[in-house]
Amino acid sequence: MIGFTLAYLMREPFRGRGFFYLVFITPMLIVPIAIGYNFEMLLVEKGPLNQLASWITGREILVSWFAEKIPAFLSIIFIEVWNWTPFVFILMLAGLSSMPREPIEAARVLGANRRQIFFHVELPLLRPVIVLALVLRFLEALGEYPKVWSLTRGGPGSYTETMPVYLYVTSWQYFNISKGAAMSYLVLLIVAAMVYVCIRVLLREKRALEALYRSAP
Repeated sequence: MIGFTLAYLMREPFRGRGFFYLVFITPMLIVPIAIGYNFEMLLVEKGPLNQLASWITGREILVSWFAEKIPAFLSIIFIEVWNWTPFVFILMLAGLSSMPREPIEAARVLGANRRQIFFHVELPLLRPVIVLALVLRFLEALGEYPKVWSLTRGGPGSYTETMPVYLYVTSWQYFNISKGAAMSYLVLLIVAAMVYVCIRVLLREKRALEALYRSAP
C-alpha cells in the first residue's frame, strides 16, 4: 500500500521529483546485513531513538526493542517495510507509466470523475502489476534471514523466527540435519505450488486486461 501510494503521487512530473526518486529508492540499495546492524545501533536501549523520545517527553525512556516480544516483532516489520517499499514503488510506478491512456481518456469523455476512473479503470489495468508485486514480496518475505538474524536471532524465544532462521537453527545449531533437509524440501514444494498458482492468476489477469482494453470505446 505504501509503495502504491508513493508511486501514484509520483506519477505526474513536478519540481524536485528526481530528489524524491533517490530518497524512496535508497533503502533497497543497502545490503540487508548492514541494515540489520545499523538498526541494531539505532534501537539499542540507550540508542538514539530512545534518547530522542526521552528528550521529547522530558522523562527517561528505555525501551528494550529487541528484548521484548511486541517491540521486537514491530521493529522487524518496520525495518522490512522500510527496506522493500522501494521495490513495490518501482513496480507500481512502471505499471502506472506504461498504462494505456485511451481507456482513461474515454472514461473522462463519458463523464467519469477522478474516483470512478481510479476504481473502475486504473485499478483494473494495474491488477497484473499488483498481483506480481504481491507474489514477489511474499517470496522475499518468506526467505527473510539476514536482518532477522543480525537483530534478534529469531528471539526473544522464537517470536521473530522466520522460516530460514528456523531451518538454520534446526540444521546447524541443533544438528538435526535430516529434519532441516526434509523441511527445506517441503518449503520448496509449497513455494513451487504457490508460484504455479500465482502464474495462473497472472495469466488470467492478463487475459482480463486484454478483454478490458478491447472493450474500451
